[in-house]
Amino acid sequence: MKFSSPLFLYMLPLALFPIIIHLISSLMRRRQPFPYVKLLRRSIQQQRGMRRIQDLLLAIVRSLALFFLILFAAGPYVVRGRSPERIVVDVSASMTPYMGEVKKVLSSFPDAEVVYVSLRAYDRLPAELLYPLKGTLLDSYRDSSTLLVSDFQMTSVKDTSIFLKHQVSPVENPAAILGVSWRGDSALIRIRGGDYLEVRRGDSILSVLKADSLVHVSGLGVGPVEFLLFPLDVHDFDNVFHSYSGGSRGMGASVVADGVKKRLLEGLAEGIFGSVKQDGDVVLMSGGGERVRKILSSGRRVIYFGSLPEVSHTLAPSYTFRGVILDSVFLFDGKPYTIVDNLLIVGIPPEEVVLNPSVLKWFRDVALSFAGRTIIHHVWAGQRVDFSREVSLISPSGEILRGSSITFLQTGCYHSPDYTMVVCSNVDRGESSEDYYRIGPYRYRKIALTPAFLSIFFLMVALELMFLRTRR
Repeated sequence: MKFSSPLFLYMLPLALFPIIIHLISSLMRRRQPFPYVKLLRRSIQQQRGMRRIQDLLLAIVRSLALFFLILFAAGPYVVRGRSPERIVVDVSASMTPYMGEVKKVLSSFPDAEVVYVSLRAYDRLPAELLYPLKGTLLDSYRDSSTLLVSDFQMTSVKDTSIFLKHQVSPVENPAAILGVSWRGDSALIRIRGGDYLEVRRGDSILSVLKADSLVHVSGLGVGPVEFLLFPLDVHDFDNVFHSYSGGSRGMGASVVADGVKKRLLEGLAEGIFGSVKQDGDVVLMSGGGERVRKILSSGRRVIYFGSLPEVSHTLAPSYTFRGVILDSVFLFDGKPYTIVDNLLIVGIPPEEVVLNPSVLKWFRDVALSFAGRTIIHHVWAGQRVDFSREVSLISPSGEILRGSSITFLQTGCYHSPDYTMVVCSNVDRGESSEDYYRIGPYRYRKIALTPAFLSIFFLMVALELMFLRTRR
Protein backbone atom coordinates (compact mmCIF):
# COMPACT_ATOMS: atom_id res chain seq x y z
CA MET A 1 0.00 0.00 0.00
CA LYS A 2 1.25 3.50 -0.94
CA PHE A 3 0.18 7.00 0.05
CA SER A 4 -0.21 10.12 -2.05
CA SER A 5 0.32 12.36 1.03
CA PRO A 6 2.62 10.35 3.30
CA LEU A 7 3.34 13.29 5.64
CA PHE A 8 -0.01 12.66 7.34
CA LEU A 9 1.38 9.34 8.58
CA TYR A 10 3.45 11.24 11.15
CA MET A 11 0.14 11.95 12.89
CA LEU A 12 -0.57 8.25 13.49
CA PRO A 13 0.66 8.34 17.13
CA LEU A 14 -2.30 10.64 17.86
CA ALA A 15 -4.55 7.62 17.37
CA LEU A 16 -3.24 6.23 20.70
CA PHE A 17 -4.50 9.21 22.71
CA PRO A 18 -7.96 7.74 23.57
CA ILE A 19 -6.35 4.55 24.94
CA ILE A 20 -3.73 6.53 26.89
CA ILE A 21 -6.41 8.79 28.36
CA HIS A 22 -8.47 5.72 29.28
CA LEU A 23 -5.51 4.11 31.10
CA ILE A 24 -4.65 7.30 32.96
CA SER A 25 -8.24 7.89 34.06
CA SER A 26 -8.58 4.31 35.31
CA LEU A 27 -5.44 4.73 37.47
CA MET A 28 -6.47 8.10 38.88
CA ARG A 29 -10.06 7.33 39.96
CA ARG A 30 -11.00 9.25 43.08
CA ARG A 31 -12.80 7.61 46.02
CA GLN A 32 -15.86 9.46 47.32
CA PRO A 33 -17.71 8.58 50.58
CA PHE A 34 -21.21 7.29 50.10
CA PRO A 35 -23.69 6.19 52.79
CA TYR A 36 -25.18 2.80 52.88
CA VAL A 37 -22.22 1.33 50.98
CA LYS A 38 -23.11 -2.14 52.04
CA LEU A 39 -26.45 -1.86 50.29
CA LEU A 40 -24.80 -0.92 46.95
CA ARG A 41 -21.73 -3.17 47.09
CA ARG A 42 -23.41 -6.15 45.47
CA SER A 43 -24.82 -4.05 42.61
CA ILE A 44 -21.48 -2.31 42.01
CA GLN A 45 -19.57 -5.58 41.83
CA GLN A 46 -21.98 -6.88 39.18
CA GLN A 47 -21.64 -3.78 36.97
CA ARG A 48 -17.92 -3.03 37.44
CA GLY A 49 -16.61 -5.78 35.16
CA MET A 50 -19.01 -4.92 32.29
CA ARG A 51 -18.28 -1.19 32.61
CA ARG A 52 -14.50 -1.72 32.40
CA ILE A 53 -14.89 -3.78 29.22
CA GLN A 54 -17.16 -1.12 27.69
CA ASP A 55 -14.72 1.67 28.56
CA LEU A 56 -11.82 -0.22 27.03
CA LEU A 57 -13.78 -1.01 23.86
CA LEU A 58 -14.87 2.63 23.59
CA ALA A 59 -11.25 3.77 23.84
CA ILE A 60 -10.22 1.27 21.19
CA VAL A 61 -13.05 2.38 18.87
CA ARG A 62 -12.03 6.02 19.29
CA SER A 63 -8.39 5.15 18.54
CA LEU A 64 -9.40 3.20 15.44
CA ALA A 65 -11.57 6.11 14.29
CA LEU A 66 -8.60 8.46 14.55
CA PHE A 67 -6.31 5.88 12.93
CA PHE A 68 -8.50 5.48 9.82
CA LEU A 69 -9.17 9.23 9.63
CA ILE A 70 -5.41 9.88 9.45
CA LEU A 71 -4.97 7.13 6.84
CA PHE A 72 -7.80 8.65 4.81
CA ALA A 73 -6.03 12.04 4.85
CA ALA A 74 -2.77 10.37 3.69
CA GLY A 75 -4.49 9.14 0.49
CA PRO A 76 -3.84 5.39 0.53
CA TYR A 77 -3.79 3.40 -2.71
CA VAL A 78 -2.54 0.12 -4.10
CA VAL A 79 -1.13 -0.49 -7.59
CA ARG A 80 -1.56 -3.24 -10.14
CA GLY A 81 1.44 -3.70 -12.40
CA ARG A 82 5.07 -2.66 -12.19
CA SER A 83 6.22 0.95 -12.04
CA PRO A 84 8.60 1.66 -14.98
CA GLU A 85 12.00 3.25 -14.44
CA ARG A 86 12.02 4.87 -17.89
CA ILE A 87 9.28 6.02 -20.28
CA VAL A 88 9.98 6.21 -24.02
CA VAL A 89 7.36 8.43 -25.70
CA ASP A 90 6.67 8.14 -29.42
CA VAL A 91 6.34 11.74 -30.69
CA SER A 92 5.77 10.95 -34.37
CA ALA A 93 3.03 12.78 -36.25
CA SER A 94 0.34 10.19 -35.63
CA MET A 95 0.71 10.72 -31.87
CA THR A 96 -0.27 14.41 -32.02
CA PRO A 97 -3.97 13.88 -31.17
CA TYR A 98 -3.04 11.81 -28.10
CA MET A 99 -0.69 14.15 -26.23
CA GLY A 100 -3.32 14.62 -23.51
CA GLU A 101 -3.36 10.89 -22.84
CA VAL A 102 0.45 10.83 -22.88
CA LYS A 103 0.58 13.54 -20.19
CA LYS A 104 -1.72 11.45 -17.98
CA VAL A 105 0.59 8.46 -18.34
CA LEU A 106 3.64 10.59 -17.47
CA SER A 107 1.89 12.06 -14.42
CA SER A 108 1.29 8.52 -13.12
CA PHE A 109 5.07 7.94 -12.94
CA PRO A 110 6.63 11.23 -11.83
CA ASP A 111 9.94 9.57 -10.86
CA ALA A 112 10.52 7.85 -14.22
CA GLU A 113 13.08 9.12 -16.75
CA VAL A 114 11.33 10.37 -19.91
CA VAL A 115 12.82 9.99 -23.41
CA TYR A 116 11.10 11.43 -26.50
CA VAL A 117 11.67 9.46 -29.70
CA SER A 118 10.41 10.11 -33.22
CA LEU A 119 9.63 6.70 -34.67
CA ARG A 120 8.88 8.24 -38.07
CA ALA A 121 11.49 10.38 -39.80
CA TYR A 122 9.10 12.92 -41.38
CA ASP A 123 8.38 14.87 -38.19
CA ARG A 124 9.64 18.39 -37.63
CA LEU A 125 10.01 18.90 -33.90
CA PRO A 126 12.05 21.14 -31.60
CA ALA A 127 15.57 19.75 -31.25
CA GLU A 128 15.27 19.45 -27.48
CA LEU A 129 12.30 17.08 -27.90
CA LEU A 130 13.59 14.95 -30.73
CA TYR A 131 15.97 12.01 -30.52
CA PRO A 132 16.56 11.11 -34.19
CA LEU A 133 16.00 7.44 -34.79
CA LYS A 134 19.42 6.15 -35.83
CA GLY A 135 20.53 2.54 -35.79
CA THR A 136 19.89 0.92 -32.46
CA LEU A 137 18.56 3.88 -30.46
CA LEU A 138 15.59 1.95 -29.12
CA ASP A 139 17.78 -1.08 -28.47
CA SER A 140 19.67 0.92 -25.83
CA TYR A 141 16.41 1.28 -23.89
CA ARG A 142 15.08 -2.21 -24.60
CA ASP A 143 14.55 -3.74 -21.16
CA SER A 144 11.71 -4.86 -18.96
CA SER A 145 11.73 -1.65 -16.89
CA THR A 146 11.07 0.65 -19.91
CA LEU A 147 7.51 1.67 -20.79
CA LEU A 148 7.00 2.49 -24.49
CA VAL A 149 4.06 4.85 -25.07
CA SER A 150 2.97 4.79 -28.71
CA ASP A 151 0.08 4.13 -31.07
CA PHE A 152 2.18 1.17 -32.33
CA GLN A 153 1.82 1.61 -36.07
CA MET A 154 3.30 -1.41 -37.80
CA THR A 155 5.21 0.91 -40.15
CA SER A 156 6.85 2.64 -37.16
CA VAL A 157 7.48 -0.05 -34.55
CA LYS A 158 9.06 -3.21 -35.91
CA ASP A 159 9.51 -5.09 -32.64
CA THR A 160 7.36 -4.76 -29.52
CA SER A 161 9.09 -7.42 -27.42
CA ILE A 162 10.61 -6.84 -23.97
CA PHE A 163 9.18 -3.32 -23.55
CA LEU A 164 6.39 -2.59 -21.15
CA LYS A 165 3.80 -1.12 -23.52
CA HIS A 166 1.02 1.47 -23.36
CA GLN A 167 -0.98 1.93 -26.54
CA VAL A 168 -2.98 5.09 -27.04
CA SER A 169 -6.36 4.67 -28.74
CA PRO A 170 -5.66 3.32 -32.26
CA VAL A 171 -7.20 5.02 -35.27
CA GLU A 172 -10.48 3.66 -36.60
CA ASN A 173 -11.05 4.50 -40.26
CA PRO A 174 -10.12 8.21 -40.12
CA ALA A 175 -10.91 10.79 -42.76
CA ALA A 176 -8.13 10.96 -45.33
CA ILE A 177 -7.03 12.21 -48.73
CA LEU A 178 -6.10 8.96 -50.43
CA GLY A 179 -4.43 10.36 -53.54
CA VAL A 180 -4.35 13.03 -56.25
CA SER A 181 -4.05 12.56 -60.00
CA TRP A 182 -3.31 15.41 -62.41
CA ARG A 183 -4.17 16.36 -65.96
CA GLY A 184 -2.58 19.67 -66.74
CA ASP A 185 -3.70 22.08 -64.00
CA SER A 186 -6.79 19.99 -63.14
CA ALA A 187 -6.74 17.57 -60.23
CA LEU A 188 -8.89 14.59 -59.28
CA ILE A 189 -8.74 13.98 -55.52
CA ARG A 190 -9.75 10.68 -53.91
CA ILE A 191 -11.18 11.21 -50.43
CA ARG A 192 -12.47 9.11 -47.55
CA GLY A 193 -14.78 10.92 -45.12
CA GLY A 194 -14.48 14.58 -44.13
CA ASP A 195 -16.80 17.59 -44.55
CA TYR A 196 -15.14 19.87 -47.09
CA LEU A 197 -11.89 20.22 -49.03
CA GLU A 198 -9.78 23.36 -49.11
CA VAL A 199 -7.16 23.96 -51.83
CA ARG A 200 -4.32 26.33 -50.93
CA ARG A 201 -1.15 27.75 -52.38
CA GLY A 202 0.85 29.31 -49.56
CA ASP A 203 -1.52 31.56 -47.61
CA SER A 204 -3.98 31.90 -50.50
CA ILE A 205 -7.15 29.77 -50.67
CA LEU A 206 -7.69 28.70 -54.29
CA SER A 207 -10.91 26.75 -53.82
CA VAL A 208 -13.27 25.28 -51.21
CA LEU A 209 -15.26 22.19 -52.21
CA LYS A 210 -17.68 19.80 -50.54
CA ALA A 211 -15.96 16.54 -49.67
CA ASP A 212 -16.97 13.50 -51.71
CA SER A 213 -15.31 10.24 -52.66
CA LEU A 214 -14.00 11.96 -55.83
CA VAL A 215 -13.49 15.70 -56.06
CA HIS A 216 -12.50 17.50 -59.27
CA VAL A 217 -10.89 20.93 -59.27
CA SER A 218 -9.40 22.80 -62.22
CA GLY A 219 -7.72 26.08 -63.06
CA LEU A 220 -5.00 25.69 -60.40
CA GLY A 221 -2.28 27.25 -62.50
CA VAL A 222 1.35 26.37 -61.89
CA GLY A 223 3.00 25.81 -58.52
CA PRO A 224 2.83 23.84 -55.27
CA VAL A 225 -0.64 23.06 -53.99
CA GLU A 226 -1.80 21.92 -50.55
CA PHE A 227 -5.08 20.04 -50.12
CA LEU A 228 -6.68 20.13 -46.66
CA LEU A 229 -9.60 17.93 -45.67
CA PHE A 230 -11.67 19.36 -42.83
CA PRO A 231 -12.16 18.78 -39.95
CA LEU A 232 -8.42 18.75 -39.32
CA ASP A 233 -8.48 17.04 -35.90
CA VAL A 234 -8.03 13.52 -37.29
CA HIS A 235 -5.11 11.13 -37.14
CA ASP A 236 -1.67 11.02 -38.71
CA PHE A 237 -2.16 14.09 -40.95
CA ASP A 238 -3.80 11.94 -43.62
CA ASN A 239 -6.06 14.92 -44.31
CA VAL A 240 -3.20 17.07 -45.63
CA PHE A 241 -1.74 16.32 -49.08
CA HIS A 242 1.08 18.21 -50.82
CA SER A 243 1.23 18.19 -54.61
CA TYR A 244 2.25 20.32 -57.59
CA SER A 245 0.00 21.76 -60.26
CA GLY A 246 0.83 22.29 -63.91
CA GLY A 247 3.48 19.64 -64.49
CA SER A 248 2.99 20.11 -68.23
CA ARG A 249 2.56 23.88 -67.81
CA GLY A 250 -0.39 23.63 -70.22
CA MET A 251 1.90 23.28 -73.21
CA GLY A 252 -0.10 20.68 -75.14
CA ALA A 253 1.27 18.34 -77.81
CA SER A 254 0.60 17.49 -81.42
CA VAL A 255 0.21 13.97 -82.78
CA VAL A 256 1.32 12.69 -86.18
CA ALA A 257 0.30 9.05 -86.74
CA ASP A 258 -2.32 6.89 -88.42
CA GLY A 259 -5.08 4.55 -87.26
CA VAL A 260 -4.84 2.90 -83.85
CA LYS A 261 -1.42 4.39 -83.08
CA LYS A 262 -2.84 7.88 -83.52
CA ARG A 263 -5.47 7.24 -80.86
CA LEU A 264 -2.84 5.76 -78.54
CA LEU A 265 -0.54 8.77 -78.98
CA GLU A 266 -3.41 11.20 -78.46
CA GLY A 267 -4.12 9.52 -75.13
CA LEU A 268 -0.45 9.79 -74.15
CA ALA A 269 -0.26 13.44 -75.23
CA GLU A 270 -3.36 14.43 -73.29
CA GLY A 271 -2.34 12.53 -70.15
CA ILE A 272 1.23 13.86 -70.09
CA PHE A 273 1.09 17.29 -71.71
CA GLY A 274 -2.46 18.30 -70.80
CA SER A 275 -4.04 18.53 -74.25
CA VAL A 276 -3.74 17.67 -77.93
CA LYS A 277 -3.50 20.64 -80.29
CA GLN A 278 -2.37 21.40 -83.80
CA ASP A 279 0.61 23.60 -82.95
CA GLY A 280 1.92 21.93 -79.79
CA ASP A 281 5.48 22.54 -78.67
CA VAL A 282 6.06 18.78 -78.69
CA VAL A 283 5.07 16.38 -81.46
CA LEU A 284 4.44 12.67 -80.81
CA MET A 285 5.02 10.64 -83.98
CA SER A 286 4.88 7.04 -85.16
CA GLY A 287 5.77 6.01 -88.70
CA GLY A 288 6.51 8.33 -91.61
CA GLY A 289 10.14 9.01 -90.78
CA GLU A 290 10.48 11.36 -93.76
CA ARG A 291 8.24 13.89 -91.99
CA VAL A 292 10.49 14.05 -88.91
CA ARG A 293 13.10 16.32 -90.53
CA LYS A 294 10.43 18.75 -91.72
CA ILE A 295 8.94 19.10 -88.22
CA LEU A 296 12.38 19.41 -86.61
CA SER A 297 13.24 22.24 -89.01
CA SER A 298 10.35 24.24 -87.52
CA GLY A 299 12.09 24.25 -84.13
CA ARG A 300 9.65 21.94 -82.39
CA ARG A 301 10.66 18.92 -80.36
CA VAL A 302 9.74 15.47 -81.65
CA ILE A 303 9.15 12.24 -79.74
CA TYR A 304 9.34 9.47 -82.33
CA PHE A 305 8.27 5.85 -81.67
CA GLY A 306 10.24 3.42 -83.80
CA SER A 307 13.63 3.61 -85.52
CA LEU A 308 15.25 5.89 -88.10
CA PRO A 309 17.76 4.63 -90.68
CA GLU A 310 20.33 7.31 -89.84
CA VAL A 311 20.40 6.36 -86.12
CA SER A 312 22.28 3.21 -85.15
CA HIS A 313 20.03 0.63 -83.50
CA THR A 314 19.39 -3.08 -82.96
CA LEU A 315 16.17 -5.04 -82.67
CA ALA A 316 15.55 -7.03 -79.48
CA PRO A 317 12.76 -9.62 -80.02
CA SER A 318 12.35 -10.06 -76.24
CA TYR A 319 13.52 -7.36 -73.83
CA THR A 320 12.99 -7.08 -70.06
CA PHE A 321 12.46 -3.49 -68.99
CA ARG A 322 11.51 -2.51 -65.40
CA GLY A 323 10.42 -6.06 -64.68
CA VAL A 324 8.21 -6.23 -67.78
CA ILE A 325 9.02 -8.44 -70.80
CA LEU A 326 8.46 -6.44 -73.99
CA ASP A 327 8.29 -7.71 -77.56
CA SER A 328 10.29 -6.19 -80.47
CA VAL A 329 12.08 -3.30 -78.80
CA PHE A 330 14.63 -1.13 -80.65
CA LEU A 331 17.79 -0.59 -78.60
CA PHE A 332 20.18 2.33 -79.00
CA ASP A 333 23.53 1.49 -77.42
CA GLY A 334 21.69 -1.00 -75.19
CA LYS A 335 18.99 1.50 -74.10
CA PRO A 336 15.36 1.62 -75.30
CA TYR A 337 15.63 5.31 -76.20
CA THR A 338 18.06 7.94 -77.43
CA ILE A 339 18.10 11.73 -77.75
CA VAL A 340 19.61 13.54 -80.73
CA ASP A 341 19.25 17.31 -80.36
CA ASN A 342 15.47 18.02 -80.46
CA LEU A 343 14.62 14.41 -81.33
CA LEU A 344 13.71 11.75 -78.74
CA ILE A 345 13.54 8.28 -80.31
CA VAL A 346 11.65 5.71 -78.21
CA GLY A 347 12.28 2.09 -79.15
CA ILE A 348 9.27 0.78 -77.22
CA PRO A 349 5.98 0.56 -79.18
CA PRO A 350 3.30 3.00 -77.91
CA GLU A 351 0.89 0.14 -77.10
CA GLU A 352 3.49 -1.35 -74.72
CA VAL A 353 3.93 2.05 -73.06
CA VAL A 354 0.18 2.45 -72.53
CA LEU A 355 -0.44 -1.09 -71.24
CA ASN A 356 2.38 -1.28 -68.64
CA PRO A 357 2.12 1.18 -65.70
CA SER A 358 5.82 1.02 -64.81
CA VAL A 359 6.81 1.69 -68.43
CA LEU A 360 4.24 4.50 -68.68
CA LYS A 361 5.67 6.20 -65.58
CA TRP A 362 9.17 5.94 -67.01
CA PHE A 363 8.07 7.38 -70.35
CA ARG A 364 6.23 10.26 -68.68
CA ASP A 365 9.38 11.34 -66.81
CA VAL A 366 11.54 10.99 -69.92
CA ALA A 367 9.06 12.92 -72.09
CA LEU A 368 8.62 15.79 -69.63
CA SER A 369 12.36 16.05 -69.06
CA PHE A 370 12.95 16.09 -72.83
CA ALA A 371 10.29 18.76 -73.30
CA GLY A 372 11.93 20.92 -70.63
CA ARG A 373 8.89 20.77 -68.40
CA THR A 374 8.40 19.86 -64.76
CA ILE A 375 8.68 16.22 -63.71
CA ILE A 376 6.57 15.51 -60.62
CA HIS A 377 7.18 12.64 -58.20
CA HIS A 378 4.97 11.76 -55.22
CA VAL A 379 6.70 9.90 -52.39
CA TRP A 380 6.03 8.99 -48.76
CA ALA A 381 7.87 10.90 -46.08
CA GLY A 382 10.85 8.89 -44.90
CA GLN A 383 11.13 7.16 -48.30
CA ARG A 384 14.47 6.88 -50.06
CA VAL A 385 14.35 7.45 -53.83
CA ASP A 386 17.07 6.45 -56.32
CA PHE A 387 17.38 8.67 -59.40
CA SER A 388 18.99 7.76 -62.71
CA ARG A 389 21.37 10.72 -62.37
CA GLU A 390 22.58 13.11 -59.68
CA VAL A 391 19.95 15.73 -58.87
CA SER A 392 19.89 18.91 -56.80
CA LEU A 393 16.70 19.64 -54.84
CA ILE A 394 15.65 22.41 -52.45
CA SER A 395 13.68 21.14 -49.44
CA PRO A 396 10.58 22.90 -47.99
CA SER A 397 12.83 24.35 -45.27
CA GLY A 398 15.34 25.71 -47.82
CA GLU A 399 18.02 23.03 -47.39
CA ILE A 400 19.79 21.97 -50.61
CA LEU A 401 20.02 18.21 -51.17
CA ARG A 402 22.31 16.70 -53.80
CA GLY A 403 22.83 13.13 -54.91
CA SER A 404 21.48 10.26 -56.96
CA SER A 405 19.78 8.76 -53.89
CA ILE A 406 17.84 11.03 -51.51
CA THR A 407 15.72 10.34 -48.40
CA PHE A 408 12.77 12.74 -48.11
CA LEU A 409 12.35 13.42 -44.41
CA GLN A 410 10.03 16.44 -44.45
CA THR A 411 6.51 16.71 -45.79
CA GLY A 412 5.99 19.26 -48.58
CA CYS A 413 7.36 19.89 -52.06
CA TYR A 414 11.05 19.68 -52.94
CA HIS A 415 12.09 21.25 -56.25
CA SER A 416 15.12 21.66 -58.46
CA PRO A 417 16.44 25.24 -58.89
CA ASP A 418 14.82 25.52 -62.35
CA TYR A 419 11.63 23.64 -61.30
CA THR A 420 12.18 20.94 -63.95
CA MET A 421 11.75 18.37 -61.14
CA VAL A 422 9.39 18.52 -58.17
CA VAL A 423 9.12 15.84 -55.47
CA CYS A 424 6.06 16.06 -53.21
CA SER A 425 6.40 14.19 -49.92
CA ASN A 426 3.39 13.14 -47.84
CA VAL A 427 2.67 10.79 -44.96
CA ASP A 428 1.40 7.31 -45.72
CA ARG A 429 -2.20 7.28 -46.92
CA GLY A 430 -5.34 5.56 -45.81
CA GLU A 431 -4.56 4.02 -42.45
CA SER A 432 -7.01 1.80 -40.62
CA SER A 433 -7.05 -0.24 -37.44
CA GLU A 434 -5.37 -3.06 -39.36
CA ASP A 435 -2.18 -0.97 -39.59
CA TYR A 436 -1.65 -1.12 -35.81
CA TYR A 437 -0.53 -3.75 -33.35
CA ARG A 438 -3.28 -4.72 -30.94
CA ILE A 439 -1.72 -4.09 -27.54
CA GLY A 440 -3.98 -1.93 -25.39
CA PRO A 441 -3.14 0.26 -22.38
CA TYR A 442 -0.47 -0.66 -19.87
CA ARG A 443 -2.10 -2.48 -16.96
CA TYR A 444 -0.73 -0.30 -14.22
CA ARG A 445 -3.58 1.10 -12.15
CA LYS A 446 -3.74 3.05 -8.94
CA ILE A 447 -6.65 1.76 -6.88
CA ALA A 448 -7.60 4.39 -4.30
CA LEU A 449 -8.43 3.09 -0.82
CA THR A 450 -9.68 6.43 0.54
CA PRO A 451 -13.38 5.49 0.16
CA ALA A 452 -12.79 2.28 2.11
CA PHE A 453 -10.94 4.03 4.94
CA LEU A 454 -13.56 6.77 5.10
CA SER A 455 -16.29 4.13 5.38
CA ILE A 456 -14.41 2.40 8.21
CA PHE A 457 -14.04 5.76 10.00
CA PHE A 458 -17.79 6.33 9.90
CA LEU A 459 -18.33 2.76 11.09
CA MET A 460 -16.11 3.45 14.11
CA VAL A 461 -18.07 6.62 14.85
CA ALA A 462 -21.30 4.64 14.69
CA LEU A 463 -19.90 2.03 17.09
CA GLU A 464 -18.86 4.79 19.50
CA LEU A 465 -22.37 6.24 19.48
CA MET A 466 -23.79 2.80 20.10
CA PHE A 467 -21.48 2.24 23.14
CA LEU A 468 -22.42 5.63 24.52
CA ARG A 469 -26.13 4.82 24.29
CA THR A 470 -25.67 1.51 26.11
CA ARG A 471 -23.87 3.27 29.01
CA ARG A 472 -26.85 5.47 29.81
